[in-house]
Amino acid sequence: MDWSAKVFTSSTNFKNIWARAVLSYFDWVSFIPELKEFNLSDRHRLISGRSMQSLWTTFSHRSAVNEAPGILFTGGSYFPRDKEEWKKMDPNIIMSCSRISDMVNYEIIDEMKSLSITDEEFAILKVLCFFTAVPQLSKEGYEIVQQAKRKYANILTELIRTKHSNKPFTEIIERVNRFMLILPTIEKITQIDDETLSMMIVFNMSDMKNSLCHELHIGKNNFDKIY
Repeated sequence: MDWSAKVFTSSTNFKNIWARAVLSYFDWVSFIPELKEFNLSDRHRLISGRSMQSLWTTFSHRSAVNEAPGILFTGGSYFPRDKEEWKKMDPNIIMSCSRISDMVNYEIIDEMKSLSITDEEFAILKVLCFFTAVPQLSKEGYEIVQQAKRKYANILTELIRTKHSNKPFTEIIERVNRFMLILPTIEKITQIDDETLSMMIVFNMSDMKNSLCHELHIGKNNFDKIY
């Protein structure tokens, strides 16, 4: 995937960007070993319900490590941090990204840069982000999520402790905490993004009205759905 800042995101490429990112997410999530422990309904709910959080974690990480001038998506497209650049952009994309731009840049991308996040830390953080319970999981599903969350939190802590063994314990714990504090921001960003994308889907803006878009942004909240 092309993670470079070549062109502004636009209505003409937005749907393709979204589709490529979602396809990459489905491929990534298939390798999570705990996934096979869920029953079919729980697995479907978790994959659908945690999709956008995983994508925003990835977009933020790629933007940080590539020193992008904004939020990197895929296919060489990006949403600029500089608000003066927004004047040259598609109004639909401004509506989609403007509400979350500052939050993504200042609270996640800049924090990842400040931490000099490693690929290993990012990989574990992304799995930790995935293992957050969604509504209507079974009792067994909630238990699997909690066990996995504890497992990967411990793995992250041990990784940081090993990589920074020469530093005081307080600095190690602070680094762990800074990573964990990124997760609530991702949740808030996803909530705002879902609200905006839901409107775009309903009115078919940027040609986004299709069944997969509906399921991942709107249908995931339809708890009466039978799988």
